[in-house]
Amino acid sequence: MYNQHTRKQTLKNTLNSLMVWGLYLLSGLSAIFAFVRFLSIVLPASCVWLSDVQLEKIDSMLKLAASGSAGALVMKYFQKNADLEDK
Repeated sequence: MYNQHTRKQTLKNTLNSLMVWGLYLLSGLSAIFAFVRFLSIVLPASCVWLSDVQLEKIDSMLKLAASGSAGALVMKYFQKNADLEDK
């Protein structure tokens, strides 16, 4: 019985670590994409190395990341309020 609990907890800890590192990776990639997009706006046209199609893809990825973050914050808010109502 103790062994089963230890295995389940180890699995939960491993999955939690993977999720946290995945979020770090996605946050870092989003920051890099935002910086590249910022550079494409600030730099003169002769220095920009991305095509309009590539910039549109970066824009869509950044919008998706922003909407996902906003959705996560809303979910967290509702979960927090639901937990307070239970008490």
